[in-house]
Amino acid sequence: MPPSWTCHEQDIEVTNLRIALAHMHMDIQICNAIIEGDRAQMVVQDMHLGKLQSALHGKENKKRDDHTKLFPEGKGRHLTNTEFIAQLKHVQKVKENTAVEKEGRRVSKAAKKATVAAEKEAWLKVQCKHAQAVVAWEAVKAQLIRENPKIRKKDLPLKLRAPWKTTQGGRNGIGPSKGPGAVNGHEGSSEESSEENED
Repeated sequence: MPPSWTCHEQDIEVTNLRIALAHMHMDIQICNAIIEGDRAQMVVQDMHLGKLQSALHGKENKKRDDHTKLFPEGKGRHLTNTEFIAQLKHVQKVKENTAVEKEGRRVSKAAKKATVAAEKEAWLKVQCKHAQAVVAWEAVKAQLIRENPKIRKKDLPLKLRAPWKTTQGGRNGIGPSKGPGAVNGHEGSSEESSEENED
C-alpha cells in the first residue's frame, strides 16, 4: 500500500481484498467439486467398461464345461463305488466321442475345400481349352471363306457349343462331336445348323 493512504482507505482496501479472496476460495471449491464429479464418473465408466470387456471375453472364449463332477447333486460318493466308476467312464466316453466328431468335421471340411479347389482348376482348364478351340474354329472358317467366297454355310464348320460345368465329382467338359462340321472334336450348335443354305 502507498504510504500516503489513510487508515480508512487502508481498511477499505483490506476489505476489498478479503472479499476478492473469498470469491477466489469459492471458485476453487467449485472447480474441485467439478473435478471430483468428473473423476467419480470416470470410475463408474471404468467399472462399466470392465464389466463389458469381461462379458465379451467370456462369450469369445466360451468353452463347454467338461469337468468331471465328483459330487453330483451335492452328494458325497465313494471313489470305489460302482455307480461312481460307471459315471466316470461315461464322462470319459462322451469326451472321446466329442473329440472324434470334432476331428471328423475338420477332415470333412478340409476334403470339401480340396474338392472345390480341384473342380475350380479343372473348370478353368476346360474354359481355356474351349477358347483355343473357338480360335481354331474361327481360323478354319475364315480360311475356307477366303479360298471359296461362294461356299455355302452348310459346308462350313458348325458353331462350337459352350462347355457345361458340373460339380461334386461330375464331368467337366464340352459336348461330344456328332455333327459333320465339328472342329477339334466339338459339335456345332443347332442355331447355325438351322440357318438356310446359301446358293
